[in-house]
Amino acid sequence: MSIFIDCGTNLKQGMIEILDLHSDIEEVYSFEGNTMVYDFIDKTDGIHYFNVAVSDQTGFTEFHIEKDPHTLNKEYFGLSSRIQSPEVRDGNFKFPFDVDGVTYNNLEEFIADTYKKIIVPKVRLVDFIDHLNVDGCDIILKLDVEGEEYAILEDMKQSDAFKNIKKLYVEFHENSRLPQYDTAETWVQYFKEICLDFTQWK
Repeated sequence: MSIFIDCGTNLKQGMIEILDLHSDIEEVYSFEGNTMVYDFIDKTDGIHYFNVAVSDQTGFTEFHIEKDPHTLNKEYFGLSSRIQSPEVRDGNFKFPFDVDGVTYNNLEEFIADTYKKIIVPKVRLVDFIDHLNVDGCDIILKLDVEGEEYAILEDMKQSDAFKNIKKLYVEFHENSRLPQYDTAETWVQYFKEICLDFTQWK
């Protein structure tokens, strides 16, 4: 029996692809922190859906939802969203900075006009895996969490949680990596060392 944990479901694009690749999956747990996306997901398929962000800690956190400048009032639920402050990713922009004919003179102005901030619950992935009591089950894990993957992977490593993972899919967002965390290249090498079946997700 295989269990699939999908972290960063969005509108299920990746979930559908992975379910097609693994016919032995019997149970699916989906995590999507973006409330506006979550409300649009079709939840009539027997999958366990959680409107919760995944992290290395449990609690509540700020969640930054990217707006779409091409829609009315720049509000759109489907662009990237992250726990991490956009200053980390966007802090290297050179100002003044032009986007679609709009000029931003500083980072604060750009972030205020480009992101919507909400408060969402978050769960520590290691605790969730322990709660599943997965002895005898194979876990297929996908992480597409816009920079939070580095903290989650480090927590999994320190907690010896990779022993439960049969297959790992990760999209690395190197421009969102905080300096205290290992690079994507270092993680790929580590997965090879522990013989973990890994695919870099895009």
